[in-house]
Amino acid sequence: MVGLGAAICMVGRGIKTDWNFQDLTMVICEATMIVAGISIMEGLAVLPRALRAACGFLASYSYSLYLVHNLVLVLVWKFLSATLGWATLPFALVAAHVVGFAVYYLFERHYRQVGQVLKRWIVRPAVVARPSQIHYVAGDNV
Repeated sequence: MVGLGAAICMVGRGIKTDWNFQDLTMVICEATMIVAGISIMEGLAVLPRALRAACGFLASYSYSLYLVHNLVLVLVWKFLSATLGWATLPFALVAAHVVGFAVYYLFERHYRQVGQVLKRWIVRPAVVARPSQIHYVAGDNV
């Protein structure tokens, strides 16, 4: 299963850009971590409360993290890699999570309230007219 996932990712990556051995190792590492994590969680009869809470917390802002992570990682690497060296990577990962959570806290968690306000502004009740209430003006092509 891991091999098939890695092969599919590598073919897609190879079509998009040039082949790179580091991509293969990264895909295999990511696939192994995902499969191992799922296997461990499936083996547990009941998830411990702390693990369930941590997963819920990470899942709450995962979409915001998805939206901002690349920008944050690139900016942190560009501006801090000369001074921090390889310590920039863990710092960038933490910064991406902090920014992702901030975006979630400020915007994403309010999406239902914002949706209701926008719905009231955009969707107006339709006024249905009876045929007897419609008045045609001479010269209209109806």
